[in-house]
Amino acid sequence: MRKTLLFLCILAGSFGWAQQTGSISGKVVANNGEGLPGVTISATGDVLPKPRSTISQASGSYRLTALPPGNYQVTFTMAGFGTVKADVVVRLQGDSDLSVTMSTETTEEVMTVQGALPLISKTSTEIKASFDDDIFKELPLGEEYRDMMRMIPGVQVTEDSIRGPSAGGSGQDNSYKFDGVDVTLPMFGTLSSEPSSHDIAQVAVVKGGAQAVNYNRSGGITVNTISKSGTNEFKGEISFKMQADSWSANEERETKSALVGETDRSWLTASLGGPVVRDRLYFFVSYYAPEYERSNRSNSYGELKDGESNRDEYFFKFTFSPTDSLTLHASYRDSSRDSYKLNYYANSAPTVSSSNKADQTIAILEGDWILTNNASMSFKYTNYDLDTFGGPDQILSVKPTDAADATIDIDNINMMGSVSLANLRDANEYGLFNQYMAPILQKYGWLDTTTGQYMAGTVGAYATINDQDFQRKSFQVSYDHYAAFGASEHTFHVGFKTSKDEEDLYRDRNGWGYVSFLYSDFQGMPAGDYSYEELAGIPFIQAEYLRKTDAGNNSIVHSEYKAMNIELNDNIEWGDWNFNIGVLLSKDTLYGQDLKNDSNALSGFVESLGSKYEMYEIDWDKMIQPRLGALYRINETDTAAFSYAKYNPVASSLPRAASWARNYHLLRRRVFFNVFGEVIPDLSYDRSSSSGKLFVPDMTPRGIDEYMVSYNKQLPAGWTGKFNARYRKAGHFWEDTNNNARSRFGDSANLEGNSAEPPSNTDDYIPELNAYREQIGSGSSYVIAELDGAFTKFYEVGANIEKRTADWYLNASYTWSHYYGNFDQDNTAYNNDLNIFIGSSIIADGAGRQIWDFKYGNLRGDRRHLLKLLGKYNLFWNATVGANLFYQSGQPWETWNVDVYREWTGSSSSTYRFAEPAGSRTSDAHYQVDLTYTQRFTFAERYNFELKVDIYNLTDNQTGYNINPYFSSSTYAEPRSYYAPRRFKLTAAFKF
Repeated sequence: MRKTLLFLCILAGSFGWAQQTGSISGKVVANNGEGLPGVTISATGDVLPKPRSTISQASGSYRLTALPPGNYQVTFTMAGFGTVKADVVVRLQGDSDLSVTMSTETTEEVMTVQGALPLISKTSTEIKASFDDDIFKELPLGEEYRDMMRMIPGVQVTEDSIRGPSAGGSGQDNSYKFDGVDVTLPMFGTLSSEPSSHDIAQVAVVKGGAQAVNYNRSGGITVNTISKSGTNEFKGEISFKMQADSWSANEERETKSALVGETDRSWLTASLGGPVVRDRLYFFVSYYAPEYERSNRSNSYGELKDGESNRDEYFFKFTFSPTDSLTLHASYRDSSRDSYKLNYYANSAPTVSSSNKADQTIAILEGDWILTNNASMSFKYTNYDLDTFGGPDQILSVKPTDAADATIDIDNINMMGSVSLANLRDANEYGLFNQYMAPILQKYGWLDTTTGQYMAGTVGAYATINDQDFQRKSFQVSYDHYAAFGASEHTFHVGFKTSKDEEDLYRDRNGWGYVSFLYSDFQGMPAGDYSYEELAGIPFIQAEYLRKTDAGNNSIVHSEYKAMNIELNDNIEWGDWNFNIGVLLSKDTLYGQDLKNDSNALSGFVESLGSKYEMYEIDWDKMIQPRLGALYRINETDTAAFSYAKYNPVASSLPRAASWARNYHLLRRRVFFNVFGEVIPDLSYDRSSSSGKLFVPDMTPRGIDEYMVSYNKQLPAGWTGKFNARYRKAGHFWEDTNNNARSRFGDSANLEGNSAEPPSNTDDYIPELNAYREQIGSGSSYVIAELDGAFTKFYEVGANIEKRTADWYLNASYTWSHYYGNFDQDNTAYNNDLNIFIGSSIIADGAGRQIWDFKYGNLRGDRRHLLKLLGKYNLFWNATVGANLFYQSGQPWETWNVDVYREWTGSSSSTYRFAEPAGSRTSDAHYQVDLTYTQRFTFAERYNFELKVDIYNLTDNQTGYNINPYFSSSTYAEPRSYYAPRRFKLTAAFKF
């Protein structure tokens, strides 16, 4: 097996295929319907400097490959036949079908055929959607890359700013590409915050039915875009967009919160493209500068400082065709963002603020080489960097210590860290606690004017200093070859891709970090033989900081994830059938820090500060991902298809989450102080789930099996209909969990109303764990394990109709889906719109959080009904109106209550501890209407001035979601988030 894979890697390394292109294919026939061999087919395009040509095969079939997406004119010539010209659009990752009939009766006449848009693929079983900028620029969408998800059929609409939409997987299962570069945040699976949409020419989305092309391992959707390019004509644009606070309705969020303020936004965009050398070298450059300002702010503590965010983004792209058969593309994107004081909360003091910055670069070099009429090769090298820094605006001078005589300054507690105060409690039970807290609240709390009482808030400074840099380098090469064997025609594809994701992290806490005032039932403290009784009834203080070794001070934690992929695919045309037979093979290797691999050691590792070690390898035979499909052409326009695909997602946080470096640089240490600020001896402890972890050997990686059937039909009056049914099942989820979780917490499966069964295997995941930890000298009692029986299922039935004319465009879709299971990556924290560890979240952490603890049910990403309607209409007075309407079901939620699991834990945290089956309740459904109007003024033939107004959420329907599930909270069952209110945005643009 290894020798075979090595041979394929070498073969693939000799050839290449580019994913940022499309193709034109079809058949040339004579009047009698017989295929015409030897016809010369030549394509010229606005973004292709040199024409591209081929010759039709014996059957009359032809294929023009590796074409940059854009508008093309295709010319068919042959001696003795009339010349035929056809206009056609090439879509990103799409194949445009263009078949023509050539006649001998018009040898001197040139006929022009307007090629229809390739809405129905006759060669692919993939569920796809694609849009050109002449469509989405006329719709009321936002300015960022993630806003484009709103128009994709069958993909939920989300207001989250970090997590992605759910469409068959979690919000961390999607893959996002910008010019073919994977801009998914390394190790977290979310969308990088920087990509924007201002210079996107086309967007293509694959929801399912993937072939073994483009290295698709996504557990959700795969989104790809291609940027605009220069042409033989100079074209430019400058625009300014503005959204003032006064143009927005009052926010429901602010009416229920003490945090208020005014928000003003603006966006400046400029671009220019054209020839450097006509018909040979094109350029395109752009500039993007969004600004965000928050002013006149206040919260429970009073007035707050103004905040702002400024960004500058530059983009350069060159397209070069030295010959008719060779095209090279090179581009560079540089984005820099600075944000100041944007993170205030309703009940935090003005000093608890932070600022951050992010610098992102994307470099690409790629080439396409047409070897013969039947073969092409390409290469692509990409380098993606995202460097971020965030930290407190007030740096505290106090340094935490683990010394026996450590103290915390009670009289100046606001200079000790990020301090969470505590409200007064029932006087009969907590008299001593109230007596102690009352003067502290009067000094540091905020005054509730309705009750006259001082209330708890957060004072001090922002807690975390975070310097986090990501990098992804990738190189891919592949080869495509077209060949005919008898009655069948084959398009062979072989490809190889290697990539390396890296993260460099320096993190520290400001002062003592997170400081809390607690009462003395000692909830949340570890089980042990401590004598708490003598402290009963006395308040105490908890501080949590990051403990570092002397050698680890100022150190950087380095993590790596390397992936190699080989894809083999054969697309077969045989009569009215098209078959796809492919397989994607993958090998992943995870690297951590501060151990060294040693085969002679009991555990296989020895401690070695600063060293990189291979923590786990997922070999080729563990990730064999078949891609099989069959498509039947019912007639000239209609198709029916079936496909099966397996996916092994590449996103994983384990290179850092399980790294031994966490023992030395990221270990969370809890220290407890009495009311005098003196450390309480013997009670300090390390958070065991935050330290380095060992892996259970020979695990099966997370995988998704997908089955799909579809029917596509050209409907009357020019409408196109696409209908599909899809089923996905995901399993073999990895998580960090207690090594003895199955024996220690299994009985909780027997709680009344819980449908889960206790684990049948109650053995420790790693029986030798204690011996391994002793040999290494450190390590966690948690391990990385494949959770028994963890799964998700997704059912989907969708319908999509579409029509485009010279004057209008309309796209309507309805999707019914059901997403359920017992493993919910989207529902693991108080605030889920975060970059949450994949493989090391709170799932399976202790009692009440195991997959048998009421976790079976509807998942947070489930949206049973989703209706989308979008379109535009060109008015006769040189104006356009556009609309985007959607309706979707509410968000599932359930009650969280730790008291249900009191038999197994003394913790006070209810987070992810369900008191009823998952998704037992649902928030309200939401509908929204967004509109846009664009007025154009043309002068001197080629100059245009545009005025545009966008109206979002026309009916101001601020539906609540993200329901508070904490049963003990005073706001239990109330929304914590709301859809954005009605707002207007104005745009002025000059184009030439």
